[in-house]
Amino acid sequence: MADNRNPEDLSVLYLQATHISSSVSSLTVDDIVKVKRSDNLIWKLYTDNYLHRRVLSYLNHMGFYGVLECGSQVIDNHFITALVERWRCETHTFHFTCGEATVTLQDVSIIWGLTIDGEAVTGVDVSHKVEEWQHICLDMLGFLSASKYLKGGHLSMTALHDHCISNPVNDETSEVDVVKFTRCVALMIIGGIMFPDYQGGSSRLIFLQLLRDLDNVKSYSWGSAEHFYIIWAWSRIKYVNPDRDGLTLVVPPVDPDALIPVSPYGAR
Repeated sequence: MADNRNPEDLSVLYLQATHISSSVSSLTVDDIVKVKRSDNLIWKLYTDNYLHRRVLSYLNHMGFYGVLECGSQVIDNHFITALVERWRCETHTFHFTCGEATVTLQDVSIIWGLTIDGEAVTGVDVSHKVEEWQHICLDMLGFLSASKYLKGGHLSMTALHDHCISNPVNDETSEVDVVKFTRCVALMIIGGIMFPDYQGGSSRLIFLQLLRDLDNVKSYSWGSAEHFYIIWAWSRIKYVNPDRDGLTLVVPPVDPDALIPVSPYGAR
């Protein structure tokens, strides 16, 4: 970079004309990226203790428990804007004054505890009619969603949340119903935290095909598609992280027989 604003070599950063940093160069610095969140309802389930230990055990087995343990992050739109201004699609790295950096698979594995080995998270986005999606939801999630909650292969988070609230898992719940409840929660985690998209407040039902066999979920490389920038930036860019003065990191011993494992680095 020639300075903090303009690229030195446009043959490398050839998208500069349409890049957000061009706004900074023209001194129109009030354009703030507003982050659309889709995760509020999954955190409500978590904090209100609707996730029974049997469900948490399944989520751990699937590899998603660490994402929940990292908790809901306070979104600083100015901070996100600063990161976006420094992200370059041409190189898939952040361009800082000290050099380039990016989220690595090791970061994802250590910070969030997600799997980074295995099959890629892909699939064919099959176009189903609303009635077909309703029957798929009944079969795999345990409820027949109202048509108003289904749109373009997306299922509303509200429908998933309301079903979980109305049908909580307890010690007496059948294993079949626990599995269906867990799929609902997993779909909320995937659509609300891991793979949020332009729809907002909904999750893509294409992911259901990967949740059919809970024993097989961890065989997919969920981490290779994930970018959780807030915690990553806190851990890598020390002067922007929360104040840790006087804070001592205590890592509890790992009990191999424990139902739920020790939290990942991001949570601690």
